[in-house]
Amino acid sequence: MLRLQGAVSGGTAHVIVPPEQFAGSSDIEPGISMPNAQLFKGREYLLFLAPYPRQKELVEKNDIDANLTYYRVYDGYMGAIPLPEDAARQGESNPKVRYMNVVRPFCEAVKPPDAAGKITRLKALREKADRRWTDSVDAAIKSLEEETRP
Repeated sequence: MLRLQGAVSGGTAHVIVPPEQFAGSSDIEPGISMPNAQLFKGREYLLFLAPYPRQKELVEKNDIDANLTYYRVYDGYMGAIPLPEDAARQGESNPKVRYMNVVRPFCEAVKPPDAAGKITRLKALREKADRRWTDSVDAAIKSLEEETRP
């Protein structure tokens, strides 16, 4: 088991990468087996994270702090995007740099700690986002609205 700590907006994320070769079923395409993320020391990654599904079992099996929430890379290796080492020099010619330039505003939009602040920022982002991404913005808004309903 690989345990990473990474700085995130407003705190620390505790990421668990199990030693198994396959992460299990895909988060996006259930029934399809997904290889685990491979993360290498010294590289920077854009990580899409989800809470580890069986926190209690994970803590007991690995003797780790039960007061922390542990995360896993969403959809195996697909949720770990290595960033180009020379991104600043490559600029928009690198597809990963272009992708990061689209993702950054999403990250900024969800920085507020409360759902209402996130929804407000996501709605503002929707107005100026590339139309190819509006479905993703709408899905995030819908999810946050459903999460906050009594």
